[in-house]
Amino acid sequence: MAGLGNTYGAALVGTCISAVLYGVTILQVFMCFREYPQDKFWDKLGVCLLLILDSLHTTFCIYAMYWYLVINFGVFPELAMMHWSFEAQQMLNVLVISGVHT
Repeated sequence: MAGLGNTYGAALVGTCISAVLYGVTILQVFMCFREYPQDKFWDKLGVCLLLILDSLHTTFCIYAMYWYLVINFGVFPELAMMHWSFEAQQMLNVLVISGVHT
């Protein structure tokens, strides 16, 4: 059980940092729409789509941490299993990265 701090503790810290960076993303989207109202519709749509995907990613991260650290607190066999929201994060990562590079 000594390894739980190194695994789930690191995941919790990463989720907290991700939530802070999500706030920065929201600020950037707000500034983008305020400073560049003349941008094309497709550019604005792409920004909105990336914000939605990032919102889903942050939601899945928080839910995964809640599932592991609150719902299954002390249920050690469940901590070794991969939850669906954790797997969904990986798919969202691919979509966000592809969208940003596009």
